[in-house]
Amino acid sequence: MTGPGPEVPAGTAAVAQNLPRAVLLRLAHGCLETIAQGAGARILHVKGEAMDPLLAEGRGTSTDCDVLVHPDDLDAFVAALRGAGWEQRTHFAAGSVFGHAATFYSRVWGTVDVHRHFPGLDRDARRTFEVLAAPGARTDLGGVACPVPDLTGQRLVMLVHAARDHMGRRARDIERAWGTATDEERSAVDALARDLGALVPIVLVTGRDELAAGGRDEHLWRAMLRDADPTAVWWARLRDARTAPAALRVLAQALRVNRDHLAIRLGHEPTPEEVRRDWWERWGRALRRTRRLLGARRAPVAVGPPRIAIATNNGDIGGGEVMLLVIADALAELGAAVTVVAPSAPGDLARRAREAGHDVAELRADGRLAWMLALAAWRIRHRRMPLWCNGLVPSLATAGLGPRIVHLHQQPSRAHRAALALARRGARRVLVPSSSVASTVPGATVLPNWTRDLALAHRTPRTAGSPPRIGFLGRLTRAKGVEDLARAVAILRADGLDARLVLAGENRFGDGAGDGAVAAALGALGDAVEHRGWVDPEEFLAEVDVAVFPSRAPESFGLVAAEAMACGVPFVVSDAGALPEVAGPEHPWIARAGDAASLAATVRRALEGLEDGSAAASAARGRQRWEKCFSPSVGRARVRRLVAGLDAPTTPPDPEDA
Repeated sequence: MTGPGPEVPAGTAAVAQNLPRAVLLRLAHGCLETIAQGAGARILHVKGEAMDPLLAEGRGTSTDCDVLVHPDDLDAFVAALRGAGWEQRTHFAAGSVFGHAATFYSRVWGTVDVHRHFPGLDRDARRTFEVLAAPGARTDLGGVACPVPDLTGQRLVMLVHAARDHMGRRARDIERAWGTATDEERSAVDALARDLGALVPIVLVTGRDELAAGGRDEHLWRAMLRDADPTAVWWARLRDARTAPAALRVLAQALRVNRDHLAIRLGHEPTPEEVRRDWWERWGRALRRTRRLLGARRAPVAVGPPRIAIATNNGDIGGGEVMLLVIADALAELGAAVTVVAPSAPGDLARRAREAGHDVAELRADGRLAWMLALAAWRIRHRRMPLWCNGLVPSLATAGLGPRIVHLHQQPSRAHRAALALARRGARRVLVPSSSVASTVPGATVLPNWTRDLALAHRTPRTAGSPPRIGFLGRLTRAKGVEDLARAVAILRADGLDARLVLAGENRFGDGAGDGAVAAALGALGDAVEHRGWVDPEEFLAEVDVAVFPSRAPESFGLVAAEAMACGVPFVVSDAGALPEVAGPEHPWIARAGDAASLAATVRRALEGLEDGSAAASAARGRQRWEKCFSPSVGRARVRRLVAGLDAPTTPPDPEDA
């Protein structure tokens, strides 16, 4: 701690302390701004009395001031503070686990936390300051026009702070900054968070956990959000260290005694003996907590019921039915006896389930109504058997009948929501594949889809001068963005890039007008389009330079994106539905849905990444994300935990434990 500054005039501190707290803090902000201007330092006033009234409503009075300082002006501002009589109580490196702030104290104005960066917004402190300051917003504090972030920036700061708040304001702050925001305002916050590298704490604190998987400092923010003890926080930091030097730095910091905090606790500068004693006590606590953590992780997990039935939505094979077979395989590998319940017509699913070695209850039914009636009758006879309803149709047919899981694979339309309210009655869990869908299904648990085991693609490097191959895998419909992709390729070719579009898939579930528009857009490309039909994803992805999944319609998941990750292929997605969620918080190539110009620009950046190495780096991160989030082993682990906890209260599974 630094010594006292210049003498304070007699009575000044006493007068200040008799002011209402809010008035004193506003005057303190004005004082700090005046000091900054005198030093030529740029600062932003954040949190507390500097907040927009919309966010501050009902929050109560703060206890101190907070300012964010431009990194280039930090030394000048700190020197000016000291010269104005502010005593330094803590130093930046020791102020917190983030090393982000130092505390200064004035006998007149109280304390100020001087931030050299803001936790969660610290990927590039200089750019973060400049982006937050760019709108030029100001608010009157103590008669001084003080620079503050605009409302979007303040929402972001409040949410990031809420992710590590231990003062009981978290729920209220999230509600004010996020719960009261419109969809447009939320999108603006998300865009700013993505731009400044703050998406991980934002999605965690707003209940969109899957978006955080694989992101920067993911485990640290998860630990903060669950108010973990200090040892768990250090372990989280160690897990987030991506290189050996980074891990060594974390360990070195963990070994050091925080002298600033020890001095505050003791009320004086610690002696060498007090530092040694604190060191031993610190590591005694850490060892005890670590033993508790390890003991909790080694606790046995129940396998689940001896038999479980899975009822299909349809008798033919679609995306939901593919996941039904994958789930059945996962349950069987975990030791459960599985019965697949399916209609006799169409009989594709029943046949595939038998070929996979599962017991099949094939009910005589042809058509949706007949299937629902047959399934309801079967369920009445087997009411005690746990039933996994793989879609809205079996969920509605068996509503209220015995122990059930309701598993939705599509975003429920407005017309389907009334049916869903009935279908979920009595269900032990309601599952959805993404946080995007969960946002429209209250109380749902996210169970992300996963792929089969896919190997890294062995691609032949593109020779100099050969045209880049842009690949699409899926249904050739307008909803999947094929028309937009064709127009984007046309834009690239008009700009002089000799790109080729390679299509794998066919036109299923399209419509007349949309089919015509897709055909016209593809026809305009002439021989620059290659149609492959339905091919194996591994084979197809090995043949393209960049894969593109530009859906217009909101995707409930985006399995093709997960397959591209597994194969280590660079890919572009649109921002439709859950596609950005699957791609991950650090994915660099996300275009606006339905916007061919945005798609063309994004594809161009991805192709440029093939030359500068960023595409290879993104593909490597994608493979790591697939291994952690969407691989078969992760899917089986999630199913095991889900079945084991069917009698527990409904809570989303923690992706950290996957």
